[in-house]
Order: sequence, then structure tokens, then C-alpha cells
Amino acid sequence: MFSVLRFVLLLLLCSPFFPARAQVFWSETFDNNAPELPPGWVTFSNSSGDGVWQVTNIGPDGNYPTAPLNEPSTDNYWIIFDSDLDCSHDQDAWIRSDAIDCSDKEIVWIHFQQLYRNFYCETYLRMTDNINTPLDEWEEIPLNIVEVNEYGEPEILMDISDYAAGVENFYLAFEFRNVAGQSPEPGLDGCAYNWQIDSILLYGQNPLPYHDLALSNNFFAIAPNALTPQSQVETFGFLCDVINLGQSVQTGGFVNLDIVDAATEEVVHNEVFDFADNGILSIAPGEIVENQLFPAAGFLASPEIKTYLGRYIIGADSTDQSPQDNEAVFTFETTSNTFAKEDTSNISILPTPDNWEDGEPYSWAFGNHYYLPNGDTWFATEVSFALGNPNMVAGKKLKVHLFEWTDIVLGSPTAIAPNQRTEVGFNEYTITGNEMPGALITVDLLDIFSGEKGVALHNAGHYLLMLSYEAIDQSIPVAIAGSDLRDYGAQIYRAEQLGQARYAGLLMFGDISSEPFSTVGFGRYIVPTIRMKIEKIDALKPTIPIEQIVQISPNPAHDFLHIALEMPKPTPEVRFSIFHESGNLVRYNMLQDVKKGRLSFDLKDLPKGNYFLQVETEAGRGTMSFVIQ
Repeated sequence: MFSVLRFVLLLLLCSPFFPARAQVFWSETFDNNAPELPPGWVTFSNSSGDGVWQVTNIGPDGNYPTAPLNEPSTDNYWIIFDSDLDCSHDQDAWIRSDAIDCSDKEIVWIHFQQLYRNFYCETYLRMTDNINTPLDEWEEIPLNIVEVNEYGEPEILMDISDYAAGVENFYLAFEFRNVAGQSPEPGLDGCAYNWQIDSILLYGQNPLPYHDLALSNNFFAIAPNALTPQSQVETFGFLCDVINLGQSVQTGGFVNLDIVDAATEEVVHNEVFDFADNGILSIAPGEIVENQLFPAAGFLASPEIKTYLGRYIIGADSTDQSPQDNEAVFTFETTSNTFAKEDTSNISILPTPDNWEDGEPYSWAFGNHYYLPNGDTWFATEVSFALGNPNMVAGKKLKVHLFEWTDIVLGSPTAIAPNQRTEVGFNEYTITGNEMPGALITVDLLDIFSGEKGVALHNAGHYLLMLSYEAIDQSIPVAIAGSDLRDYGAQIYRAEQLGQARYAGLLMFGDISSEPFSTVGFGRYIVPTIRMKIEKIDALKPTIPIEQIVQISPNPAHDFLHIALEMPKPTPEVRFSIFHESGNLVRYNMLQDVKKGRLSFDLKDLPKGNYFLQVETEAGRGTMSFVIQ
């Protein structure tokens, strides 16, 4: 669980449903009797907790609130169950309507607005035709089947004719359930977010339009980065899920994809996914066409500094009656030298205490995955990041880590273990408290072996750029600024299907040297503002071919490491440094005025593990690895 504070609160609830004109025979907006419940409505707890539903015009007021369902006002009310206000108690909170007459209806559909975010809780629509029916025998329809920390759909529309049609005294209820055992953490039962509901409508006929194809859950592939250096552009492909929200079977379906040069408005790339050509001849009402990769290779941006607009448009051989949900857009840029997963910070991300064990210090790290197809001759030189709560954490230190991901094993989901990554760059930053939330802070990226600015990169290199806060207690942790304006889920899914790793946000709790990195993070639509600058630096010493001048034995080593050196010509000074994989220098020696020589390092007091030998001359430096067993 984590809290999100928006720097600028802009919440737009965009419904995937656009009901056609239909008969509304009953409605409830909770305005007429506010702040009391409507006449005949009741709310009660069916558990040990005493939390109940309320009529509100301000929204949630718990410790970890979501946004309000509606803009707060003096005349617009809705209902809410605010779980955080009754934290650490079992919760089985009901709100029940008065009797509704559906006796002359052959069809009944329900439609309502909501804002719901899951944290180990369950939500239900409950119904009965007899007010005396025991609660556990009311008809039950589960709602909001989403992952932890994910949001439910902003509107619910469903056919309840089997329960309501022809019933003279029909009762509906909403049940929020969070009871013992649902949360994996002791003490967190009843500590969820909230459920907000408004504008409940009952239709006497099917309100769906006959023809309505729509984007499904906004699941469409975007570019793998928001900002990509012009030297590192790569081909990326497309995917777009489609759902038939209409009453009729849809045929002749397609998705058109355009990439547009934002400056000239010229279409520079086009692909069409034709359903029939890919074996999908029709789409039944309610059917989702999902996870269909566009067959073309995709788009490769020109190596110029540009801004692009990507645009998906859905169509069929019938006229769509709700075209509002037929289009999705995304943007991306090629830059001179900057990688980023976002182009602005709009949220502050702060984990909640349930992410740590009792008494465990609040250490955590957040970062991004960057892939460089053409990394040779380039160096990572600077990191820019932004904070969410700098005025609350003055004096605390952050560490910057650059890891090379060397052993890639795709999983479900993929996790990156400590032995699959090697730290190659670092720095640290002390928070002054005067930084502005969301404002970029830039520090140099230092090579972990030399301590000099600039980390050499490699072709087809996968790099994990992390910002870590190493806590000593449970005082308020550092919040990292980020963005929830891009959902990388579909792009990541497509890459995984092709056997590629192209992840976005990375998350870790605990000790960064021993814990795995999650590639799911807080959800694939949440990324931190942690950017990487790359440069070609002629001043940095070139890499020397160490394997041609140095031989080491034995490897694995035990008590000693023996080094044989043979230079191509006499060299005034050759420096030898041994580093532990953590970056700590553990041994140092040098040879002077040497062309051929030998030396040994005593290793008896060093722990077992992975080490690096760095050899440096006036001509350059090189590194080779070895193991102590």
C-alpha cells in the first residue's frame, strides 16, 4: 500500500459506458435529504467493527485517502464507506435502499458512479425481494475484481433482470467487506482505502447502444520511455485491447495506429490491425479482444530531437454510437541525451508502514529500467530525480545506484535478484529541506571502481537506476516524486511475449544489497522521476584490453590471488585495485617502471564472494572479475 499526493489535483472520471437513451424508472443521487441518508435507507455493520456508510460532500478523511468521487461542494452529495476511519477492526459494512417497485418491468439494469481502490477488501452488490431475508442469503454479485492498490472502473453498468424484474418490493444494498484473514499483514484488517458511490439509476430497458466498440481498460502499448536519447532509439511495437460494449455482434473490426510528428502533424508511421486478417471474424457483446500483438515490427524514430504523438483509433463496419471511447493517445520524445519514464512529476509516492515488518526500519528504493541498444562509447554521467516531501525529511540522505542487469530471467512477474545485477555507479545526496516538491535535483553519477564521473555503458545493456533511502528507524521515510500519467503495462506485456525485458518502475523494500527488485512496483502506471543523462566523454580514460596484459590465478581464489603482467612496452606505473562487489576497495598495490612482472594479494581475511580487479595505467584502465571461495 502506498499514499499518493498529487501536486496538482486533476481527477477526471471517464466512463467506459455511454448508455443510449433509455427509460430511467428509479434514481438516487443522495442530494435531497443530505447530509442524512435518503428516507428508508439504512446503514449498519455486520461485524465486530462499528464503521458505517455516510453521506458526504467532501470525500474520504482517513489516513490514506483517495481523491473524492466528486469535487467537494455544498450541494453535491454522495455516499462513502471510509475504511481507514475504523482501522484494525473487522469490517462488513452495508447500506440498503428502501423498497423499489419493479413489478411492471421485464428488464432491469443498474448504473452507478463509483471510486474504489482495493487493499485486501471485497465489494458486493446485494439484492433481495424480501426484507426479512437473512443477510447471508441475499443475492450477491462481486464487484471491483482488481489487484491490490488498483482502482475499479469509474462506472458500473449491469443487467440485474434475473433479480429485480417483476419484483414489487426489490431491495438493493452495497456491502464493503474487510474481515480477519483478508490482509496478509497482522493488524491491517479493516485498514483499506474507501468506496464511494453516487448517481444510482435503474433502467427499464437495455441502455447499451447497439454499436459500441471501445478501448478495454485503456490497455494499449506505448513507447518504452517517455524520453529517449536520439542515439538510443529502438523499434517498438503495438497492442490494443478492444471490448464490445454494445448490444450487437460487431464485424469488420480494426485498430488503426498512427505515429505523428508533433511539430509538423505529419503521419510518419501507420499500422492497421485487422481483426479478420488475424482470425477474429466477429466480436460478441461483452467480448474482449485482448493481448493481440500487432504483427508488424513497429516504429523506429529518426535519430533527431523530436516529439511524437501516438494515436490508436478503433473502428468496425458499423457506425459506432459512442465514438468517445474509440481513441487513445500517448506522447514520447527523442532527446539529445536524457532517459526518462515521465515528462513531468504529478504525484508524490510514499509507502505505507504495512510494507515493512514490525520494528523494521523504513528503508526502500524506487527506480527505473533503461535499455541501451547502442551503449558502447557512451557514459552515464548524471542522474536527475525529484522528491515528494523534502520539507519533512531535511538532513536525511539518499543514495543513487546504477546497476547493470547481467542475468535476465523473465518471470510472472519478473523479479531481479541481487546475484542478477552488478552495481556500476553511485552517489549520494543530503536533503536540505529547501527543495521544492517535484523539482528536479541533479547529481553526478560516479564510477564505482574509480570514483570518477561517468560510468561506461555497453551495447544491448540493461541498466537499473535506483534511488534508495536507507533508514535507521521508523521515522517518516523519504517520498519520491513521480508520475501516473503513463501506463506501461501493455508495452511490458508485448515485450515479454517477444522474450524482451523492457520494464518501467522498479521497487524494493529493505536492504538494497540483499533484496530483489520488483518490476511491478506500485503498478505499472506508477513511475518515479529518476532520469539518466548519457554523454560521450573523451576526457575519461579509455578501457584497456586487460585480458591481453594480465593473467590471474587461481580463479576461484582462496588464500592468495597471483597476477602476471606483461605490457606491450615499458610503463612508468601500473596500479592494481581489488574491489568487493559492493564497491568497497579492499586491496591496492602498484608496480613502477615495468614491462613484465608478477605480484600477489593475500586474501585470507576477505569474505567469500564476487570481486573485481582493476588495472590502471596512463593509457587507460580495465576490469576483470574473480571469486573468492
